[in-house]
Amino acid sequence: MTSEGEQERLPEAQAEAELPIPPVYDRWRQPGKSRAGRPSPTPRAQAEPLAGLAFLGQASRALFSSLDYRATIAEVARLAISGLADHCRIDLVDRTTGVVQCVAAAHDDPAHFALWRELGCPLPGGATEVAIRTGEAAVHAALVPPHGKGVAWAEERALFAFLSPRSLIAVPLAGRDRVIGAIAMVSSEAGRYTQTELELVEELAWRITMTVEYAWLHEAEREARQEAERASRAKSEFLAAMSHELRTPLNAIIGYTDLVADGIDGAVNEVQRRHLLRVGLSARHLLVLIDEVLSLSRIDSASRRPRVAARDLLATVRQAVDQIAPQAMAKQLALDVQADGPCALVTDHGQVGQILLNLLSNAVKFTGHGVITVTVRAPAGEAMVRIEVRDTGTGIERAHWEHIFEPFWQAEQAPARRVAGAGLGLSVARQLARQLGGDVTVESVPEQGSCFAVLLPRT
Repeated sequence: MTSEGEQERLPEAQAEAELPIPPVYDRWRQPGKSRAGRPSPTPRAQAEPLAGLAFLGQASRALFSSLDYRATIAEVARLAISGLADHCRIDLVDRTTGVVQCVAAAHDDPAHFALWRELGCPLPGGATEVAIRTGEAAVHAALVPPHGKGVAWAEERALFAFLSPRSLIAVPLAGRDRVIGAIAMVSSEAGRYTQTELELVEELAWRITMTVEYAWLHEAEREARQEAERASRAKSEFLAAMSHELRTPLNAIIGYTDLVADGIDGAVNEVQRRHLLRVGLSARHLLVLIDEVLSLSRIDSASRRPRVAARDLLATVRQAVDQIAPQAMAKQLALDVQADGPCALVTDHGQVGQILLNLLSNAVKFTGHGVITVTVRAPAGEAMVRIEVRDTGTGIERAHWEHIFEPFWQAEQAPARRVAGAGLGLSVARQLARQLGGDVTVESVPEQGSCFAVLLPRT
């Protein structure tokens, strides 16, 4: 028997039932199968269920096996359909666009998986979207087919028949400050999901969330590091370009100042000569600072690689001493070189010479009287060669020994600084030495002098 109202709806329901099934499902129709092309579902009770702790253990091992969170999440979805669900879908909210994307999906019937993916891995009621929007978990113990008029409803009913969903559970992936996604499980068995399964999926969701957020933090750190490296390269390239551009006019200033001071263009008086000498000295000092900045920028940008060659180290040392000799003579400082004998060294002798020039220049700058000694120590059988530059200058307090190798740092800070400079010489020397596999260290006693040691590998 049917009521009067039910009798009135019968023609309408019959008309809906006669609507054609969308062609997309036709390819899955095979003899002996349901209209949606799937075998009748096996009752979940006949399958061996996956124990909760064992499942979480497997899922955790998959999640923590790689920083490729998309791959690990896909493995979790695959594990879920082996005992917890017939269909599993995991969505994430894109970090930049905020668009919800399906990042993993699994279906227990491989023959139908392609179609399910083609349809967008749909779930009844848009379960993951609802969980993301509300931030609340939901358990549906008994799902009923959709009903309504029109072709759209026929499509929904065909999809329902294809998926054969009877119960569903959806849990949001709640991050530290926002919902980052959701996970949904669908079963063809009514009443499959209870509070026990909800707690299990919530625990799984927490572990997925931790994995994804850690991977995102790692990606953000890598992107920030790459951006910093790009900024550092841009800075170094700018400094190198500006240093080259500044050198040309400075060399012109020095050259023309010397010409005028020498009376090439006419006689100059003594006062004018002194002024011109000061101009020349200032220009040369600025040129030294530019050279230091250029050296530092070359190291930072890695624009120059070591050019290794075999050569006598003592020859490189004597060449550096000869270059610094005029400055030492101007301050009446003695220069002394001590060595056991020739020492063949396979390295970039140009960089070694630059290291020694920086150390010798620093020694001359901070030594008022006395002697500067360069000692080459290369004991047979030892892997490292040691070059010491010892002075009798002002010395350095122990608390400053490491700071002096920092760029632009000086023991005497302005305006009390007695010696001019950019504070780059020692930093450049250490970085050049480390490029060669060595180092520069210091020992010093205030008001007695300092000893800088250059350590270099023999090969």
